[in-house]
Amino acid sequence: MSKHEVGIRVLAIRDSQDGVLNIYGAGTYVGDVDLPEYAGGFNFGQSNPKIELDNGKVVFGCECWWGPEEHLREKYADYQFMEVDIDKDRIKVEED
Repeated sequence: MSKHEVGIRVLAIRDSQDGVLNIYGAGTYVGDVDLPEYAGGFNFGQSNPKIELDNGKVVFGCECWWGPEEHLREKYADYQFMEVDIDKDRIKVEED
């Protein structure tokens, strides 16, 4: 269960390396839901945070690190932000 308020602006992060922050994008936390089958990441049957990204895609809490957008942009201000595609990462998980 998320401690964040539904409707807040968030940033969904895949990882960082060498000063680059790979993000799935910014969006809105819409609440905790049961995961659909297509979701990647690790989940043990509990509901999961759902994030509707500005780019029209959806990412779930078990697929990323996420938190309030403003805070994370300030925290990683010295990083280069690079948007990556959640759908491509889900394909990689299926192939492994």
